[in-house]
Amino acid sequence: MVLTVVLTGIAIILGNVALAFIAWRQLNREKRAALDLIRAYFEAPDAETPSEFAKMIDAAALVLAQRLVSSLKGTFMGVQSGARRGEDALQGDFLGDVATQANPTLGALLNSFPAVKRRLGKNPELIPAAMQLIGKLFPGGSAQGGNGSKSDAADRISKLGGL
Repeated sequence: MVLTVVLTGIAIILGNVALAFIAWRQLNREKRAALDLIRAYFEAPDAETPSEFAKMIDAAALVLAQRLVSSLKGTFMGVQSGARRGEDALQGDFLGDVATQANPTLGALLNSFPAVKRRLGKNPELIPAAMQLIGKLFPGGSAQGGNGSKSDAADRISKLGGL
């Protein structure tokens, strides 16, 4: 009976050692498979093909760059738009002041009709035609500029830099 107990104990111990060895081998296989999977993700399969990690980083960098460019473009377009609005306002002010000095009637009309003021601001060569039109509409008023020339206002605006 003692011999049976001893042999049973030895069999249980050897069985546990065998099971531990089998478990250790299985664990090593799974660890090796996990490491191979990780290596395959980070390492390139050949010299011309990038790894999956490199592809993911490239896609993320592309999205980041697109968002950065979009943000910077919006910022700079806003600055340029503000500068352009300022230039347009300054141009309109110059046009109004020069036209008012050259012909008070033209200045009053420009203040009353902002669309005409914008048109003449973009095309100062139309000022003599506008002054002739004022002369026809208001026969008692003067359609001539400060020195008697119908194109005096256009000349003065052209001297300001082609506003």
